[in-house]
Amino acid sequence: MVDEFQDTSPLQPALFVELAGLARRSVWVGDPKQAIYGFRGTNASLIAGVLSAIESWGGKIGESLTISRRSTPALVSLTNAVFAPAFSEELPPEEVS
Repeated sequence: MVDEFQDTSPLQPALFVELAGLARRSVWVGDPKQAIYGFRGTNASLIAGVLSAIESWGGKIGESLTISRRSTPALVSLTNAVFAPAFSEELPPEEVS
């Protein structure tokens, strides 16, 4: 399992692919809206490339979670409105919220 994929560097996916090849099943989890390590050279936009690669390999893409159980709807709405501009280059508007 690869967790927090949004915080991987451009070199790490190659390692993950090799390791996934050794397993019967692998699960990769990431949310570009939670990327916090850009200053360490990570790149949240790698997720889009990995999703395309997984599909081309015949893998299955899981469902996106649409419900937050960590907060209230009002706080989520405010946060989405405030931070949407920060993700405008990496994510389409419907994926920011």
